[in-house]
Amino acid sequence: MGTDWTVLAPCTDLRLDGWEAVRTGDVTKVRPRGDEDCLSVRVLRRRGRWPVRAPGPALPLDGLPALARAASRAFGLVSLHVERHAPDACWIGEVAEVRPKSLRLREVDPEARWQSAPSKFPFKHVTRVGFGGRYERTLLEFAGPHR
Repeated sequence: MGTDWTVLAPCTDLRLDGWEAVRTGDVTKVRPRGDEDCLSVRVLRRRGRWPVRAPGPALPLDGLPALARAASRAFGLVSLHVERHAPDACWIGEVAEVRPKSLRLREVDPEARWQSAPSKFPFKHVTRVGFGGRYERTLLEFAGPHR
């Protein structure tokens, strides 16, 4: 947890699925779901994934530019969410450039093809950054590195 961003480890289908960084200021309530004996914790513990360890290398959580750049460098692709404008969408790609008020994302489409021109995302619109999940890893596997 940092002053600007907090990293969470989503658990889907009884396994950890990458990381999600949310704006710390958007977190209004935290409550436990289950306990040390719930099925999710028991499964993760048996598989050596509990307690959850922070993603390595350490990610800077004091601003979107540094976080997005470091996550992109460490994990290859990031997913950007602008939930106030498009709550059911995300854009996946590698951070191509960081500017004073926005970043440029070189996107990969759902068919694992690199798009030709980077897309612009103003910092103030980005509400969540995902990285290291199964979907991002699969897209990168089939898209390959950007040329």
